[in-house]
Amino acid sequence: VFFILSGISAIRQAPVIFAGLKHAFRSFQIMSGTFKPVFDLLQQLAYEPELFERCADLLCRVALFEWQHETDNRRQYSEKLRSLFYLWFSGTHAPVEERLKIIEKLVSSHEQYRQELGFYFLEAALEAGQFGAFHDFTFGTRSRNYGYQPRSHEDYSHWFGSVVDLCLQLILDDPKLAGRTRRLFASKLDGIWNDAQTFTVVEKAAQQIHAQKGWHEGWLTVKGIIRDDRKDADSATLERLSVLEKFLRPVGLLERARTYAFSGIWQGYDLEDEFEGEDFVDQYSKVKKITRTIACQVAQTPEVLNIMLPELVSAHTDTYHGRLDAFGKGLADGVTDKAKLFQSLRSEYIKTSPEQRSRYVFTGFLASCSENDPPVCNMLLDGLVEDEVLGEWFPQLQTSCMIDRRAVERLHQSLDFGKAPVAAFRTLGMRYVYKCLSDDELAGLLRKILQREGGAKEVLITFSMKHSEKRRKDKGWKEKSTCLQEVMRDCLCHYQFYTNKKDRHSGNDYQLAQLAAACLNGTEGADAAQNVCQRFVESVTTANYYIRSYPRFLQSLARMQPDIFLDEFLGKPSLEEEGIPNRLKYFFSRHFRHYKNPLDEIRDDVILAWYEIAYCVVGRWDVLG
Repeated sequence: VFFILSGISAIRQAPVIFAGLKHAFRSFQIMSGTFKPVFDLLQQLAYEPELFERCADLLCRVALFEWQHETDNRRQYSEKLRSLFYLWFSGTHAPVEERLKIIEKLVSSHEQYRQELGFYFLEAALEAGQFGAFHDFTFGTRSRNYGYQPRSHEDYSHWFGSVVDLCLQLILDDPKLAGRTRRLFASKLDGIWNDAQTFTVVEKAAQQIHAQKGWHEGWLTVKGIIRDDRKDADSATLERLSVLEKFLRPVGLLERARTYAFSGIWQGYDLEDEFEGEDFVDQYSKVKKITRTIACQVAQTPEVLNIMLPELVSAHTDTYHGRLDAFGKGLADGVTDKAKLFQSLRSEYIKTSPEQRSRYVFTGFLASCSENDPPVCNMLLDGLVEDEVLGEWFPQLQTSCMIDRRAVERLHQSLDFGKAPVAAFRTLGMRYVYKCLSDDELAGLLRKILQREGGAKEVLITFSMKHSEKRRKDKGWKEKSTCLQEVMRDCLCHYQFYTNKKDRHSGNDYQLAQLAAACLNGTEGADAAQNVCQRFVESVTTANYYIRSYPRFLQSLARMQPDIFLDEFLGKPSLEEEGIPNRLKYFFSRHFRHYKNPLDEIRDDVILAWYEIAYCVVGRWDVLG
């Protein structure tokens, strides 16, 4: 019915369509693919300005469902809907004011997913140079264009003036959304300046933002524009940029502290003019030293410290946490009563809503205490093992400090307490951590992690990190420790090769191959290899399993234990009864076109010897064709 209407009289029948869709959206579950024809038609109807608001409202329901339920095609519909808010190739002639109504309603909501979707569309509205067309611009036999297109500089100024006005409204009137909006606007400033060339819009907005609170994100973006455009831009434009840069430049301890603590790790290039020409490693090191020095000054200036405390533990810094550890170290360096300041940070952390908390300043603070005041560090860590708030991050907090016997005991206590998720123990694979642990100590911790739900995957990642560090230092490294090899084999035997339909293509193939090569060789690894191969064959019969997701792992299995590999995958008579041999034959002949076939890892004489046994026992010469 929808396709008939789209070709004949969809515009006249729009009220009937909307009424039917609202009923359908209430009555049926919106699953990926189910509503695609409906979604496409609504997007086509949004071409008309008078239908845009109702279409966008219904389309947002699909996008919100997609974000909330994490369907297989996550954000498939959201990306298509996002194009309706572009300046170019939007597929709609709705004026910018109508589009901003939808964005404002979403970002002003108290629901997290609606806010996320609103900022997703606001980012599209701020885009000035990179556009993507995610839908078909045709509409039956009707002639159409690509939607609204700016024809003059005044059109650009009107569009970005309207969008920036919304940004200013959020920045100046809503403290909860101000930080995110400031960063988003700054990230799009380059395109608005260079592609749209709406200089006046940017300058007026910068003045208002800076008047309320220093705008270090905008300052860094302006410095980047000057650096990139100094050779090509005309002198008048460079002069305007220079004036804007000087106006936004951080002054005073508070603004400098915010700039160095919260700016992105890749923005260190622009923090100091004298860094130009130096490589990134030197820049990064120098910026961290400056950040630590500034934080030390903040710790000795109570009025600035009190202002910054809530900001240091808020998640708006999570995207820019590259120097918060250095800032935490500086805070500990500059204060006499370290325990008191740590408790002040913890109190602000508790006041912050759980979804907006940031932990990175604590790791730096404890690292400095570990270097300069070990008794205080041990006292703080002892109290954090079973802390109801920070206990979930205890492994990262502990591994940021010196690792000794007492630290290992705390990590065991943290595992027993169960507050910290198993993923938090990945830091055990960091080089500076495992170098301080004996093999027995590391094996004891990893065995406990294996007993937790999802522990096998985390142990696998930990071993992968450890293995890669050794490989960089000593090519050809193989794990020698018997206790760690036992844990490796237990990890493979407990590893869940798939958990649900969504994860079936995201197996840790490379890490599994590394682990198999390190622990499945010889007679010691035979039982574990047989266990793994049997689970593989069993999994082939399930709907959610894809044998081609693990080509490297299968190669390692075949190379380490060729006889077991051939027996379990191709030589069991029970396989023929289940109708599996043909399926396996198909996999081995077709699904490794982009990778080396696992059977190529086995010597010809081994395969021929196995063929002879298989022929005598089960008469199976046709297994591999």
